[in-house]
Amino acid sequence: MLTIELPWPDTKLMPNRKNGKAWQSSKDAKERAFSDAYTLTYQALNKFRGEWYPLGGSVPLAITFCAPDGVRARADLDNLLAASKAAVDGIATALTINDRDFEPITLKRGAVVKGGVVRVEIGA
Repeated sequence: MLTIELPWPDTKLMPNRKNGKAWQSSKDAKERAFSDAYTLTYQALNKFRGEWYPLGGSVPLAITFCAPDGVRARADLDNLLAASKAAVDGIATALTINDRDFEPITLKRGAVVKGGVVRVEIGA
């Protein structure tokens, strides 16, 4: 199992906060989320000290959202997943698989963490 810790999703990526804004308003945040996820996945693969072989077919993915301290409103898990779409794409690209191969995808809430973190377990 490969574990990656990603930054908390930018609020610009939250579906309920877009309020009809054009796609350009979140473009930079999406690019940053993709790039961060790609880089962190690539680094985790290097630390894994084994070669990553796509499992063929489905690749289980468990995502735990550990909210930042001081967050009052709890976002729905489906909204958090939507806000993490670019990051999931970055992970898939680093693993050289298609993101549609992530199945099943398990979503959980974790403990509150300073600054927030999204813990992703691949092959869980």
